Amino acid sequence: ELGPMAMSRVLQALENATLAPVEQDEALATRADKLHRSDATVRFDQPASLARARIHGLTPWPGCDVLVDGRRLRLLRVRDAAAADDATATEAGTLLEDGTIACGSGVLHLLEVQPAGKKPMSFEDWRRGHQVSPGVRLEPVS
Repeated sequence: ELGPMAMSRVLQALENATLAPVEQDEALATRADKLHRSDATVRFDQPASLARARIHGLTPWPGCDVLVDGRRLRLLRVRDAAAADDATATEAGTLLEDGTIACGSGVLHLLEVQPAGKKPMSFEDWRRGHQVSPGVRLEPVS
């Protein structure tokens, strides 16, 4: 969401010849650890914004998998949603009545998922085919 605005500012500064590049201080630079298949999950006890960032950051590889009623489900796309009043009193990782997932703070609306061995589909299509009721928990894959 912030990318287009930042890019617009940079291009505007470049056009106006006011762009002032700053060299990176290599002494402060760090390398991220290599991602492994064991990183492919999310914890919903974190704020919704962090869970969303993790899901999107791990897509497409190694992915972000959870267990729903013992079935593996890969989360592909989510968005932050307005939290219902009952979301704050609900255990993190619980599917709420409106189809959102309760997080440590806030909720996530699942948009696209991929069942194991299947093609990506909307969460609503997956949910209709699996009769998942509100109150079920999405568990991290260990």
